[in-house]
Amino acid sequence: MRGLEPISAALHAGAATIPARSDVLAATPAAGEPSGVANQPFDPVDFVLPLFLVLAAVTCLMTLWRRGVLARKLDPTPRRDVSSLEWPGWLAAGLVIYLTPGLVGAVVQSFVETQNAGADPLRLITFHLIGDVVAIAILIAMAIFMKGALARAGFVMNHKDLLRALGAFLLIYPIVWLTQFISHLAARAISLLTDSESPEQVAHDTLRLLVDSDKDIWWWGTIVTVTIGAPVIEEVVYRGFLQTAFVRVFGVSWMAILLTSAIFAGAHMTAAEPHALIGLFVLSVALGIAFERTGRLGVVIGVHAIFNIWNIIMALTWGDPGLASM
Repeated sequence: MRGLEPISAALHAGAATIPARSDVLAATPAAGEPSGVANQPFDPVDFVLPLFLVLAAVTCLMTLWRRGVLARKLDPTPRRDVSSLEWPGWLAAGLVIYLTPGLVGAVVQSFVETQNAGADPLRLITFHLIGDVVAIAILIAMAIFMKGALARAGFVMNHKDLLRALGAFLLIYPIVWLTQFISHLAARAISLLTDSESPEQVAHDTLRLLVDSDKDIWWWGTIVTVTIGAPVIEEVVYRGFLQTAFVRVFGVSWMAILLTSAIFAGAHMTAAEPHALIGLFVLSVALGIAFERTGRLGVVIGVHAIFNIWNIIMALTWGDPGLASM
């Protein structure tokens, strides 16, 4: 999650930011189409699965519309009390959590690099897990200091949120997939018309690192960072603090969610292919709606984690044809 800093600079300089390792949704591989493999024999799955997901996406959108989830006024009875702080306070608290993992990761990295020349990117991403733990400790301290204000604002979670998250994922995924599928096709069409390089099938730097790297301890550390650390910290920052700051200004509205989502997608500009940002924006909008409708940060953390896990599976399964023998 986290920063607006360029991923390339982060990976090469060693201060990898959250976009370097998270939101591996970035581009779900088109069904049955491995990256880098041309002229594949026709497989009925290549047609049936996209058609099924298109129908599923339309069904999900109709369901959401009929239930009023996509209504002009999102929620006439807000489920969160965000009045404890003015918007600058929510924004400042989010900034602290946002900066902590990168700063701690950079400190750990600088120490390790004095012992080992040339740390690899997966090691640097794993170092952020230490920063995530520190950030969570700071969040707990904030919760104690603010005496229930965070809980009233939706910073709550329990085991039931996992089931809610799974249900939300099943409802959201076809819509995000369809958006991503269309944007990928558009990017490919543009590349053909302009005789430019075709867009990457695995459209996120961290996914490509996982696909191309050996499964050593740093590979598994990155998996943990991406599937646990990143969803927690990203949702705390973007939904928990940033969206709450916008809600404090605009109320529970599309404006608050859309602004948060624009920043969320923009934060991944240097880590993801351009066409993948559309899917990230749609995912963020869905997470924003889910947060306001449930009033529980645990639900959106769960959805985010499931998305990351699923897209790692997709990348490792279809992202590289050589992975079948691994």
